[in-house]
Amino acid sequence: MVPEPPKTLPRRQKQKQTRLSSQELAAFCAAYQDGMPVRELAQRFKISQHTVSEHARRQGLLLHNRLLTPQEVEEAGRLYESGLSLMKIGRKLGRRGETVRQALMRSGVEIRKRNGWGDQPID
Repeated sequence: MVPEPPKTLPRRQKQKQTRLSSQELAAFCAAYQDGMPVRELAQRFKISQHTVSEHARRQGLLLHNRLLTPQEVEEAGRLYESGLSLMKIGRKLGRRGETVRQALMRSGVEIRKRNGWGDQPID
């Protein structure tokens, strides 16, 4: 019996690389320094959120972990008290739910248990 020749694996498509031109990079830096959220920068320049952070680091920009403004904390508190989840509030404000949670905790808002958490006795 003659052995079968090895099967070749299909080639994976290469990841598309988006290179920013010098003008785009200047616009990126300006928008980043103006405080545009990472998600919006990624969409605007058609790059991943990780790449946004990498570009900022390479350009020597301070990586921003934007805190909520006092007005945003106040709005988040109202929305949270009305029953909205932290994740939904975060989406509305363009932030992560965890960022909202931490800001609300710092402002003295008591965070409710997540649905289903703590309902089951622990053995």
